[in-house]
Amino acid sequence: MRFDPAGGPFIGGALIAAAAIAGDAKATETDGRFENYLNGLLLKFEAHLAASYLPDGSHGEGISYQEFDLETTGLALVALDRVFGIDWWKRSRVIESLAFPLYTLAQPVSASLDMGDSHPPSGRTIAPLIARSKDPTLRWFYDQFRHTEIRDFLFFDDSLKPQAPQLPTSRIFRDKGNAVFRTGWGADDSIFLFRAGPNFNHNHADQGSFLLTAFGEPLVTEAGWSHYYNDPYYATFFTQAIGHNTVLVDGDSESQSIADTPQFAALNAYPKITGAVTSEFYDFVDSDLTPVYQDRLIRYTRRIVFVKPHYFVVFDDLQANTAASFDWLLHFPDRERVTTSPGLVVYRGDKAALAARALAPEDAKINVRDGRLPYATFATGTPQAAPAQPALIDLQTVKKSNAAQFLVALAPARTGDEAQSLAARMTGIRSGDFVGARVERGDEHDLLMFRVGAADGLLRHEEWATDADAWTVTHRGSVVQLLAAQNTRSLTRGGRVWFASDRAAGIAVNYNVQKIEAACNLAAPTKIHLFIGASPVRVSLDGRAAVANYNSASEIISMEVPAGSHRLLVILQ
Repeated sequence: MRFDPAGGPFIGGALIAAAAIAGDAKATETDGRFENYLNGLLLKFEAHLAASYLPDGSHGEGISYQEFDLETTGLALVALDRVFGIDWWKRSRVIESLAFPLYTLAQPVSASLDMGDSHPPSGRTIAPLIARSKDPTLRWFYDQFRHTEIRDFLFFDDSLKPQAPQLPTSRIFRDKGNAVFRTGWGADDSIFLFRAGPNFNHNHADQGSFLLTAFGEPLVTEAGWSHYYNDPYYATFFTQAIGHNTVLVDGDSESQSIADTPQFAALNAYPKITGAVTSEFYDFVDSDLTPVYQDRLIRYTRRIVFVKPHYFVVFDDLQANTAASFDWLLHFPDRERVTTSPGLVVYRGDKAALAARALAPEDAKINVRDGRLPYATFATGTPQAAPAQPALIDLQTVKKSNAAQFLVALAPARTGDEAQSLAARMTGIRSGDFVGARVERGDEHDLLMFRVGAADGLLRHEEWATDADAWTVTHRGSVVQLLAAQNTRSLTRGGRVWFASDRAAGIAVNYNVQKIEAACNLAAPTKIHLFIGASPVRVSLDGRAAVANYNSASEIISMEVPAGSHRLLVILQ
């Protein structure tokens, strides 16, 4: 069965009705057809659950439609278990799907992040899931909402005590096509949501788009949702690429087509997250957005680095079939709060601010345009206060070209002065086939480099040499504090190996005096080699003791690491 947003409400409702009359209907009344119809509903319900609730801990559609689906899906699961003894909780991923709304939750809840035709979460239909889960973290999630429905009364479990999340702060939802980067779980923490994935339903032409909330205030926004039928700009602005933080080709507001869906094997032309590393000190995501640009582009990769908790860097590498102009878009909630200067845009909100520093192309023009207010703003009457006019920042290339690279840094802060101060210490770099940035942060300085083009092979910048698609180094004085690289087999400094692996890997390493923390992502089992600088006392992988060989001459440890994402901890003498 393909993905069907109405599957839960329709099929789930029918199953609840079947459970209500089971045992009451006589065989002469049903002519033996009750079981046949029930089995047909069960087959459809099973297919719906498999198509809608994804292995990565999400639901295919936005959170609003997930809550709509759960209106009957949650109750149907309870009824099937109680009446027929069919425990589909264990056979489905319904409870696990709450991971995505948990990770995108902000304080206040109205600042929570989501994309497509969706609203901030309400928690109105999740009570059966919380009761079944017995999970203190999900109970904490439940407590973030106001509950007034009968299902909250029926399924409330006072014995389940809430516990604030003690989870990794960032997570990749590959099946849905989202990356969520967080700095923590408090009200003032930053939350960043990125999209590159397939279409399910009620999605927009928003591939590569991102949203940012910090200090409890939305900073980077988008056109968002609007009325499907009554808003004259719904189909031409709100759902199109221009309504999101994307790139337009030749100024076409409809530059993107809607992505294909994974429900049909032949429809596989959709953007993908191609690489990622997440940790408590550094996050990275790599994506291929080419499929939705309707053969206008030969290549479009968007790479995003988060040097936690300080700033984000967005790198775009585009190659067109013919010479074209490009527009790099960024949406803000209120145009009156936007100021610009050469290469810089600053947004000053009530509780937070954001500086956007355009580092490439050097000659790009910055234009501030009006966004659009959704129909609902005026649907029922004239607002008592004039609504804020959304802003659309347009970073435009000056000349048409077959290729372009954009490099933009986003620095959130408490105040506009703080954000602007950090942005002022950022400078762009163009070195051979690398585009990058140097950032000064007190006694720390960062070097972030991104490879241009599709060719691989070893490239050099200053004393570093690597085959990585992107890499980051943070120095404190002359000492390396952070080292990260994506899709790399080799990273050396002055001829000394700092990282090497048998197969391409994503790696992020945080160096401290007494310990080294590393996060790695591997597509296949791989032997890695990591410079640690001192003799190790203990090595653990994902919290368990691990076997590693230490070479005292090179000060490198070597170890076999399975495929997947892992956490490495090295305790030093």
